[in-house]
Amino acid sequence: MSSPKACYIGDLNKEDLLFALWENSQTASCLNKTTYIKPPTYSREEALRQAKEFNWYIIWLFGRPIMANLAGDYSDSGEYNDYRGSNLMFHEVVELVRRKAKANTTSEADGDVKDVAPAHPAASAASAAPVTDSSTSKPSEH
Repeated sequence: MSSPKACYIGDLNKEDLLFALWENSQTASCLNKTTYIKPPTYSREEALRQAKEFNWYIIWLFGRPIMANLAGDYSDSGEYNDYRGSNLMFHEVVELVRRKAKANTTSEADGDVKDVAPAHPAASAASAAPVTDSSTSKPSEH
């Protein structure tokens, strides 16, 4: 049985969910108050390595608190919500990832997309801005 704050994540790509949670979390305040330390950027490969090393229980990732256990089909959202700042709540991030995955699947089934873009940008293009619904737009074709 799941806790009252539990959110179903069993149908999601956990790498995509981890990136979305990171993107919607606040950078640690100590990194924002200095001019000589730049906040870390997101690296998909390193995030996956850390997630596997800690069995998908992510406390901190690249200077941001995640505070979520993504190992099972359900995740307790309480700690993420406590540390998220003014950004999206855990269940809102989950729904955003779910809608994005569904949109990508629908586009592929309709034959609209020839090359499906990765679910998140490369590490060099990772943004510290919160994910918005505009991030679910169809990737441009080259």
